[in-house]
Amino acid sequence: MKGLYRLLNIQFASMLPVLLILTAGMIVTPYLLLQSAVEKLNENSVHPRFESLYATTGCKTALFAFIAVFCVYFLVKQYNAYWGSKSIYTYLTLPVKREAFYWSNLISFTIGLLLLFAGHLLAIRWGYSAYASHIGSYADGRFVMHNGLFLAFIRSNFLKVLLPISISGWVASVSVLVSLATGLYYAFLCERGRRHWYIILVIAAGWIMRHILNAQIAAPDLDWTMAKLYAYSIALFLLSGFFIWHSMRLVRRGVIA
Repeated sequence: MKGLYRLLNIQFASMLPVLLILTAGMIVTPYLLLQSAVEKLNENSVHPRFESLYATTGCKTALFAFIAVFCVYFLVKQYNAYWGSKSIYTYLTLPVKREAFYWSNLISFTIGLLLLFAGHLLAIRWGYSAYASHIGSYADGRFVMHNGLFLAFIRSNFLKVLLPISISGWVASVSVLVSLATGLYYAFLCERGRRHWYIILVIAAGWIMRHILNAQIAAPDLDWTMAKLYAYSIALFLLSGFFIWHSMRLVRRGVIA
């Protein structure tokens, strides 16, 4: 465990500067988009609900863009260990289990994704504060809806993906997050270990993730049963388990070097 803890500190510290910049961007960008849209409203305007304002201001695009940038950065960092510093050969010869190297990278990547999601939720909270404060300036605050942010999460299927309010939602969202983290890193290890055929499984996981997200976002318009949602989520967990098992096997055998 000491070896894993030290490697985790090294890996996370190496990506922390970039991660802090991306997290700051994830917080500031949606907030500025929401604030800019709010400032255009006046007492005589037709005021959209907060979740509608969120959906039309580009906040979702910002979320996906920052996550994509972080994923690309993670892959570039991994390839740099081969083509730049060549630190991969040092890590694999350290007197610790090679699986510790795998887990340190995977945990660091997952923590980074969680920080980005947390930053986006914080931006939503601050954006709603700006929205409520602006509306509160009309007629001594008589138009402010109490618990408006909570109701926005109840009404918006996309916001419920970010912060689920049901067990099925939590299972689906966690399965997507785990599959994203393990699948991306597994695809990289398969490419390095020349096990290219296994990348098909990552593509299959991506297909399932797409269907789960579509089902959660367009739930009222799709004939999706709860059993089907659980089945797809369990399939993602099983694929993630295989990704972890096979990744550790590749690392343990040293084929990625």
